[in-house]
Amino acid sequence: MSNQQHTEDEIDLGILLLRITKSLFRNIWLIVTCIILGLGVGIGVFYTKKPVYKSEMIVQSSILTNAYIQTLSENLNQLVKENNKALLSTKLSLDQEGAALISTIEIITVAEEIIKKEDGSEIFDNLFKVYVEVSDNQVLPSLQSGILMYLEKSPYVSKQVNAKKKGLVSLLEKVENELLSMDTLKSDLNNSIRSNNVNESNVVIFDPATIYSNSLEFFESKIKYEQELAIVNGVQLIDGFVPFNNPVSPKKLISVFIGICVGLFLAFMIIFLKEIRIYLKKLDQEINPKD
Repeated sequence: MSNQQHTEDEIDLGILLLRITKSLFRNIWLIVTCIILGLGVGIGVFYTKKPVYKSEMIVQSSILTNAYIQTLSENLNQLVKENNKALLSTKLSLDQEGAALISTIEIITVAEEIIKKEDGSEIFDNLFKVYVEVSDNQVLPSLQSGILMYLEKSPYVSKQVNAKKKGLVSLLEKVENELLSMDTLKSDLNNSIRSNNVNESNVVIFDPATIYSNSLEFFESKIKYEQELAIVNGVQLIDGFVPFNNPVSPKKLISVFIGICVGLFLAFMIIFLKEIRIYLKKLDQEINPKD
């Protein structure tokens, strides 16, 4: 009994496969037509869909933290998703047409380094990568400036930068005062030497080598603080956006492939529905035969 049932199942499966094969051959022109239609739709989508260009830049900061940069990134991305061009253009210093070209903004931490300062304290120096997707890469230079300004002008960063500037200005003033004192001391010593009005005690107290060495150290400190003050920033640009010519989407090959797949799916659905209709019609005739 089981062998007979197994044979009947194999026969039924074979008949089913045969019917499907015959149905496909009977509707070969329908399949070809749907493939051509899907191909046309795929090519049409490729030429009508806006291109998307992707680029990235790297920035460095000793002020921005991972949590803070993540919040800033999420806020910008939410504005993009909401298509809030007015507020987005304000935050990034762009016109609304430029803000409308942005598809994605994402900022992530790529490296974190602990730097020990001369006074023994430590600071965190972070590298961040900014990813953007835009529909016109001509907006990238303006967008780069806007993002850097957005990061720089945030209240937290501005406060930290101003405090750092004040500290450097204070140190610079102190060094300049020390240099003036050293210059005065050197001048007095030179005058004493020229007038032969110097004795052994004076030589011990006013050692010329020590005076000139200290003066040089203060001068080097002055140059260092002036350089730090000149470049003090909350965010430093390491590598900017590159306006690549080839968009990341749409891709012609992918559009064509998807179009063909859609065409085949449509053809198979039509054939399936036709076969179901024929099957149901025959089943109805078998159940309700005409007299």
